[in-house]
Parts: sequence; C-alpha cells; structure tokens
Amino acid sequence: MVSKKDFYVVGIGASAGGLEAIETFFTKVPADSGLAFVIVQHLSPDYKSLMPEILNKRTNLNVLTAEDGMLVEPNNIYLIPRKMNMKIFHSKLQLTEKVTINVLNLPIDIFLHSLAEDFEDKAIAVILSGTGSDGSRGIRVIKENGGIIFAQDPDSAKFDGMPKSAVTTGTVDFILPPQEIPEKIISYVKHPFIQAKDKYSDLTSVPDDYMAKINLLLKENFGLDFTYYKESTISRRIERRLSINQIDNLKDYITYLFSSKNEQKTLYNELLIGVTKFFRDTEAFQIVEKEIIPAIFASKTATDEIRVWVTACSTGEEAYSIAILFKEYMLANELENEIKIFATDVDRNATEYAGQGIYSASIMADVSPERLKRFFTPMGDSFRITEEIRAMLVFANHNLIKDPPFNKIDFLSCRNLLIYFQTALQQKVLSFFNFALSKTGYLFLGSSETIGEMEHFYETVNLKWKFFKSKRSGKLPIETLVPKFPSGLLHTSPVRKPVYTLKTSVADMASIFADKILEDNAPETVIVNENYEIINSFGDPNKYLVFPRTKSITEGFEYVVTKMVPSNLKLTFSIAINKALKTLQEVVHHNVKYQKNEKETYIVDLRFVPLQHNDLNDKFVIIYFIQKPELTGIPAEVKTFEEIDTQAQQRIFDLENELKHTKENLQASIEELETTNEELQSTNEELISSNEELQSTNEELQSVNEELYTVNTEFQVKNHDLMVANNDMENLLQNSEVSIVFLDIDLKIRKFTENTTEIFNLKKSDIGRPILDLTHHIKDTYLLPKVQRVLKNHEVISKTVQVKDKWFRMKVLPYLTQKGYLDGVVLSFIDITEFFQVQTELKISEEKFRLLFEFLPVGITISDSSGKIISSNKAAEELLGLGKAEQLKRSIDGSEWQIIRKDGTLLPSEEYASVRAIKEQRQIHNVQMGIVKANEEVTWIVVNAVPTNIEGFELAISYLNITELVQIEQELQETTLLYRSLFQNMNRGFALHQMVYNETGNAVDYKFIDINETFEAILGMKREVVVGKTVKQLIPNIEAQWIEKYAKVANNGGSIVFEQASEALGKRFKVNAYSPQKGQFATLFEEIE
Repeated sequence: MVSKKDFYVVGIGASAGGLEAIETFFTKVPADSGLAFVIVQHLSPDYKSLMPEILNKRTNLNVLTAEDGMLVEPNNIYLIPRKMNMKIFHSKLQLTEKVTINVLNLPIDIFLHSLAEDFEDKAIAVILSGTGSDGSRGIRVIKENGGIIFAQDPDSAKFDGMPKSAVTTGTVDFILPPQEIPEKIISYVKHPFIQAKDKYSDLTSVPDDYMAKINLLLKENFGLDFTYYKESTISRRIERRLSINQIDNLKDYITYLFSSKNEQKTLYNELLIGVTKFFRDTEAFQIVEKEIIPAIFASKTATDEIRVWVTACSTGEEAYSIAILFKEYMLANELENEIKIFATDVDRNATEYAGQGIYSASIMADVSPERLKRFFTPMGDSFRITEEIRAMLVFANHNLIKDPPFNKIDFLSCRNLLIYFQTALQQKVLSFFNFALSKTGYLFLGSSETIGEMEHFYETVNLKWKFFKSKRSGKLPIETLVPKFPSGLLHTSPVRKPVYTLKTSVADMASIFADKILEDNAPETVIVNENYEIINSFGDPNKYLVFPRTKSITEGFEYVVTKMVPSNLKLTFSIAINKALKTLQEVVHHNVKYQKNEKETYIVDLRFVPLQHNDLNDKFVIIYFIQKPELTGIPAEVKTFEEIDTQAQQRIFDLENELKHTKENLQASIEELETTNEELQSTNEELISSNEELQSTNEELQSVNEELYTVNTEFQVKNHDLMVANNDMENLLQNSEVSIVFLDIDLKIRKFTENTTEIFNLKKSDIGRPILDLTHHIKDTYLLPKVQRVLKNHEVISKTVQVKDKWFRMKVLPYLTQKGYLDGVVLSFIDITEFFQVQTELKISEEKFRLLFEFLPVGITISDSSGKIISSNKAAEELLGLGKAEQLKRSIDGSEWQIIRKDGTLLPSEEYASVRAIKEQRQIHNVQMGIVKANEEVTWIVVNAVPTNIEGFELAISYLNITELVQIEQELQETTLLYRSLFQNMNRGFALHQMVYNETGNAVDYKFIDINETFEAILGMKREVVVGKTVKQLIPNIEAQWIEKYAKVANNGGSIVFEQASEALGKRFKVNAYSPQKGQFATLFEEIE
C-alpha cells in the first residue's frame, strides 16, 4: 500500500563538522512542525554512532535509527545506520549494504535522488558542513522535481566543502546559518500557495497580460522568449518564487519582479534549470555505445568527418560523455576519423562552465574508474577533461527557436528539452532536427519525449530510450533560412561553413543609404575564411564564380572559392589568400585575364584585403573583382595565365627544395625524440601509476578522515556528557545521605561516599585497597560470606545492622555494566535509626494493644466487609456464649443469632448495630439488646459498631455487659412507680425547686421542677403550666421572705419548718423545706387556718 504523501520530507546531508550544525538546527525545530527529517551522514563503519543519544537531548522529536522498510512519518527524525546506503520509495526507507571496494560512495546523493523521485515537490534538501561534494548531484534532481534546497552558509561551517559545492551548482534557494534554516523551511511550507494547492495551483488561468508581461521582461533582459514554453512549467516556477519570497499574489510578485534585477535573473535561471550528469541513464548510453556509434562508423569511410550536435548541453556532462564513447570506439578499432561535436545551449553561463571542462569529485559516482583514469586529469578535489576529448567539442550559445540549425549531423542529442515546449514549438524544433540530420543521422530524445506528428520524418530505432533515425524527407522551414550564425560561435569556435540564405528583411534608412552607396561604387566582392570558404558576398558573384550544382536545398550551400574560379587561377587565389592572411597586407594582381568560360572573358584587378576586428577571433579575406574597361587589344602589362603559372611553378620548386631539407633535419630530430620519448613515456607511466595510487590513497584517507572527524566529534560530545555525569556522581557521593561503597571484582575499593567513614575506617587514599583489609563498626556481621554470595549468585542481600548507637539497612548488590556483566559489588547503608526506633515503639504498642484486646472486659469482634467475623477477644466469647472457633464460622447478620429488644420481642437482623454500620458506612453507638444464649439465659449488652478503611478489617464491634444495670434499672423503675404513686396520692402539697441567682450570686427567684396534684390545688394551676416556670412568673407579687428562706436551705443544706402566710394566694401554710442537693430544695405544704 502506497502511503499518502501529504507532508514534506527534509533530507539533511552532513559530514565532517556536521554534528554541531545538526544540533543547532534541531534546537530550532518545533515538536509539531509536521515535517519528517532524514539525516544522512558519512559514518565510520567501525564505530557505533552516538547521534541518537546526542539528538535526544536536543529535541523533543522522536529520534529513530532507520530500519529496512520503515515508514517515514511526520514529526520524526530518521538516522542512517553505519555501513548502509539509504533510499526512500513509497514513503518507506530502503537500506542496502555499502560497497566499500574501489567505489566512491556518495550516500547523500543517493538518498536525495530517491527523495526527489518519491516526494517530488514535497522534497526539501539541506546541505550542512562537510568536505567533498556529496549532495551536489542530488540537489540538482531535487530542483528538477520542484523541491527546495538549503545550504549552510559556508562561513558558519567548520568544513565548507559540501556547502560550497552545493552553492556552485546554482540550484540552492537559501544560504543560511543552521539555526535560521528551520524557520525558513516552516514559513515556506506554511505559505498560502503550499497550504492551499487547490486554490493556487492553476496559474495558467491568470490573466494573459500578466504572463505576457513576465515573458516580455525576460525577453528584453535576457534575449529569450518563453512565450511558447509550456505555461504549466512557467507557472510552477513562478509559484516556487512566490513561495520562496513569501509573496501572496501574482500582482505583488510582478511588481517585485520588475523592481529586482536579482529576482529577474533568478527566475530566468529557474526556467532554464538543467539537470545532467555523466552517462545519465546507463542503459541508454549502452545503446549509444554498442549500437548507434558502430552504425555511424559503418556508414563512413576512414577519412569522413563525423558531426555530432548536443543541444541543450547545460554544463556539458552529456556532451563529454558522448565524446568519450566516440573516442573509445575509435581507439578500440584503430580509427582516426575527425569528430566534430557541437555542444550548444541558450545559457551562456552554462556553456562557459562546460568549456572549462572541470568537474567536482562527485563525478566519480557516474564515471567508471577506467574512464576516469583515461579521460580525466585530477586537480585537487576536482577532475579536468583531457585535451584530446576537449578538442573534439565546440561549445556555443544557440537558440533552437530562432537560430538556424547545423547541418549534415550524424548524431543529434536533445534530451529533456522538448517536454518544456508547447506542441507547435516541439514540431518546429523536430523539423529543424530533420533538416540538420544527414541521410543516416540518428536522433536521441529524453525518455519522456516523443516525435509526435513527425513520425513520417523519423524511423524508430529504440522506443524505450527514444532513438530515432532520420528519413530525410523533410525540408527546412522557409522562415529559418536566415543569414544568422549561432551567437557566440565567433568567440568560442572556428567559423562554421557558411550557409547562403533566401532572407529578405526590412531595413532602416541608414541601411538603405549604405546599400545604395555600395551598389553604385563597390565592385563584386566575396569574403572568405582561412579555409577559402565563402561566408558572405556583395553584388553578383555569379559573374565571376561558377557555383556547383546541388541535388536539393537540404544538402546546404557550402562553397570554396578556389573550386569556383577558373582552374588556371586556383593556385593564384590560394597563394594570394595565404599571403594576405600571413602578412596582414593587401595583395593585388593587376590586369588579370579572367576567362570564366569560352564565351565570357574579363580583364580584372584582383585585390585580396585581410579583414581583422576586435570582435573576431578568426581571420578573413575580402576579395574584390575590379573589372577593367573593354580593350581592343591586350596591353603588354596584362598578365597571361601562363606567366602567372610560371611564377607559381618556380615558387613551388623553391619551396619543395626547402621542404626536402627541412624533412631531413626533422627526421633526425624525430629519431632522437623518439628515443627520448620512449624513456619519458616509461617514466610517465610509472608516475601516472604512482599518482593514481596516491590519488586513491588520498581519497581513502580523506574518507577515513571525515569518518574519524565525525566519530571524534561524537566522542567529544559523549566525553562532555560523561564529564557532566561524573560531576553529578561526585556531588552525589559527597552529598548523599546514603552511605555507599563501590568494590571491583577483586573486592577492592573503587569509590565511596564521604559519610561512609562512620561505618568503615576509610580515607581517600584507601581507594584501590581490598575492603577486607579495613576495619568497620558493624556489630555481629561478617561481610565476606555475603559479598562472596552476591558475586556467585548475582543476588541481592538485605539486612538490618547496628553501627554503634545507630541502625542501618545494609544492602549488598551486584555491580553490573551497561551490557549486564558483573564487575564488582555495591554496599549501601541507609540510616534507619529513627525508623527502627519507631518500629520498636510500634511493636511495643502492638503488644499493648494485643494485651488490651485480649484482656479488656469489653467484648470485641472484628469482621470484614462481607460481615464475616474474623477475630474476637475472650470477653466477647463470654458475653456471646460462643467460643472463638464458633464465632469465626458466623457472620454478623447470620440467622443463628437470637437478639431481643427490652420488651422481649425478636430484633430483625437489619436492625443490628453491626449490620447498620456496614450498610450506612457510619458509626452506630449505644444500641441496647439482649442475647439469648443456648441455655435460654439472656445477657443484656450495649453495642457500638465502627466501620474502618482498613482492608480485611472493615468493622469493629464492641459489647458492654449491662445485665446488672438492666436489673437495677428494672428495680429503679419499680421504685419510681411506687414513689410516683405516693407522690401523687399524698395529702400534702409537694414541690421540687431550683434556685435562680443574679450576676452577683444572690438568690432572686426559684423555678418549679415538679409538683404533685395537691400542690396544683394549692396554687390553683395545672402541673403543665407550672413546671419550668419561676415563682415570679406565676405569682409576680410573691413576698420576698419566701425566696430568702428557701435560699438559705438551697445554699446551706439541711431543712427548716416554718409557718408563713401568702397574701398573693390568701392562705397560710405550714412548710417543711429541705435541700436534696446544692441549689435545689423540696417543700411540703400543709394549709392551716
């Protein structure tokens, strides 16, 4: 299943010095960026990388070491494992073992190439510190597929080789320090054009005038018209520029574009971006090598020239690749044909770069060691193409759309250019190619390109790799027949053979005047180059020159002046042209009899004038044919052809003698030089062999150096971490309240905490001494058997020991390494003195509780949450009349219990205090009930039930025997009934009172507590009205003497008898008063006359 690619993948390439840059980079990456990061480093195959540990301390992202088939997901970091190369396909990482024998390995290029193909415009490349040029090839493919590229600012890199190499490719979008790259990446992917692709992707629908403005601006500034390029291609490039420049709409971008020369150049270069490499598409170049080239040579003689045209050559890798294949074939078959390869591109910077023939060391991944050795010369970190290959090529600026094509081409390569053209322009270019190709010429297109409607002009040779053969049935379109040479040819290569044209053009007034002046005054004129080829003419050259007959226009108009003049003047023209070019002086032959044919004879002056100009790298000669007036007779000064011929013959004789002498001297020199050359050749071969070995060794050392630098950097980071950990350990040992002693496998002291000295007699100088040589203060403990047991069984021993007046929990543990190997023993002592004291006190407390529980006269039972009785004391056994074993068989709500109320009725189990306590989860107090024992005897008890939160101990029930109290209560009730009967039926009034005092303690009133029926009659009030009221409330005008007398009794105790009249009641009474307790008094009233 192919995963949906709805996120961006950032491929990070780094080598020497890259660790610091990677750390800095990820400190600025948020945990929710939505990006996936894949780090490809040059790792040593012999050392484990510490990168996962290091990065985990610097970022909150998940850090994973890549595994084969691992799915790449956002917000994760994936690290390449050592000894592996890594690719990505369908969002999954694919690992292959690295080939290390005699092969340059470029893991960053390998991954970036696969990333570009898998994620296309969602691929982001970041090139960080490192030596060499790894990554420079991969970023070209990223750029071709619409991705974005970042390079570390070389000034901020510890090693600037990789960043500089990336920058020189011209494909890098941003050059920034590592800490600034994450923010720029996130702002790019969050740009509206990226976030809302559906809204902004169809840039072809923008107003035509906007697109026209951009095309016109680029044409005016760079001379290239993009009107007929595919609008989708231009739109994608413009979309990239909007996103990179953080501009939200096309209108604002056009304003910015018109104001920024740098942006104009950048956009122009983006539209021209060409991705190429040596022998790109190996299978296709094998067809060129094994099928196409042999077929071309099969159709040629040993002296025929072979012409090749590589269009859109970019920086020249493909052109040189083809040249190498032709050279290899000629060497293998001992052929010496002249090979002329025209490599053209519209980008002048690209052709200038190609012309230098210098490439970075990354080409080692594309060029076999044999070819690298044979056709390249090492130059530090670069390689230069050899002169024998460079001499086969002519690099020139050429615009396929408007410049005329070359002709008689045997092999024409145009790969991955037509895909950027609209259909009409594709057909026009293909018609140019058909015109340019010879009768047996081959056309080589990109794998995604076709010949479209031009099938009748081409024969298919290989459909997969797009090889075609010309049928020569097409003609050059008339609009292409213009007298214009490819721009730059005059500066960078020998002049092409001229092509006469049928062009008519509209000239300005100045050119009209110039043409008229020349027409009236100038004789017939031709211009020739060093090869006697006519490159231009004025007037009617047909008057003097005989043009060769051609079968068709497609064969071209190629003319040599010495082949177009009378045969007896050919040598004269040749000598005169050579002399003019050599001496740079005019050569004139006067009164030459010029017989074109039997009917046409003229007397002419021939002027050969050398032509030089600062803008011309080549030499030319202007030949003027100045016709003399017709003569009735031939004057003496007129030179005959025979005279001129005689002079020439003498000159030739002299030159032949001189040449013979020179040859003899030359032969002697050659023989001497051959001997010397053989010696030098032998020495040279030895030097080349030594140089190759040194170069190979240097490359290996450089690779090892990078790996060692990476390992060293990681070790430095790890060393820093270890120093921090060591400092932490030292502080722990110095400040820990736990006493620790570390012993090695021989029981010698490694480390110990400072507070260990109160247990062992230790000092710092004792490190390294056996522990058994030292004394300790541990009572009744022999350490050796315990330590030996731990070493033997890897077990942990724990024991409580006493040291002087303190108690410690001693542990003897095995000392294990990170890999789990036993490497010693650890003794730890935790001070538990307070804990030990508390534990001792707790044991005493538990014992007291047990004694109290067992011997307390109050019965106690314990039950769990289900009500099952789990424990009871002896008092409970006596009260319940059940032994402990019998109780443990019961639950608190069992039917075996017979519980009664005070009235003798049976109490249901749901009303038991214990059952209510569990059900209601609250304390139930002072519930009285009777327990009917097996002998029918009833024991009365007060029950208290308390629920707890202790597991297995959820309910505590106490029983207090109140049988005697119940009996007393019953007797008291009987006495009370008797008292109440006497109280109510006695014939004297009885009342119980409570004195009422003021703030100073003086009695001021008294309250009625109880009265009998006789007293009700005396007062004339019912008991319910009187009880609780004071006498002043009932009898406001009561005499004070009553209160005073009663106060003496209530305060002092005793009793009194007195008679007293009450005016308020209108009666006289005999009163007996006594005090049952302080503050109270009782009275007996008897009414008297």
